[in-house]
Amino acid sequence: YIKQASTRLSEQIKALLEHSRIGRSGNKKLVNTKEVVKVVNNDLGKSIEDRKAKIHVGELPEIMGYEVELRLLFQNLISNAIKYTPKERNPEVRISAFREGEFWLFSIVDNGMGIAKDDQAKIFTIFNRVKNDD
Repeated sequence: YIKQASTRLSEQIKALLEHSRIGRSGNKKLVNTKEVVKVVNNDLGKSIEDRKAKIHVGELPEIMGYEVELRLLFQNLISNAIKYTPKERNPEVRISAFREGEFWLFSIVDNGMGIAKDDQAKIFTIFNRVKNDD
């Protein structure tokens, strides 16, 4: 129990450090988001294969941004979609983007369990997790 608790605490500290460094990895540069998602899919290959997940990727733009942070964002979204899909369902994730004025709007949709209405307001609070009822 103590070992598991210390591992969780260590992971939280690492996550907090990563969170505090967002945007500090240098200047924004032109990032091919389609390539970033391709790298993430490769990195998550084993869990994608194990869960027979399907990742559908539409046309994605090149944008000015922080490549490492964008990779971590897509990695977290895809891995959470796989993690929070009930075992009796094969995970499916759809990633797309479209231009809205001078901005790009990204859409990431999955067939996971969703987020309870009560949790939606606090889901993006750091270290907050939703209940994981199998």
